[in-house]
Amino acid sequence: MRIDRSGLHDTVLAGVVAAASVAQFVLYGPARLQAEGLPAEGVRAPDPLGALL
Repeated sequence: MRIDRSGLHDTVLAGVVAAASVAQFVLYGPARLQAEGLPAEGVRAPDPLGALL
C-alpha cells in the first residue's frame, strides 16, 4: 500500500516560503534599503499586520 504524501510536501513547501517571506519582510525595511542605496519609496516599515499577511 502506498501513502500519498503530496499534500504534506505542499504544506512543507508553503511553510518554508512563508517563513522566508516573513524573514525578508522583517529584515529588509525601508531604513536598510536606503542604507544600501536602494529606493525605498512606498516601502513601509515592518509591523505585526504585515508579518501576519
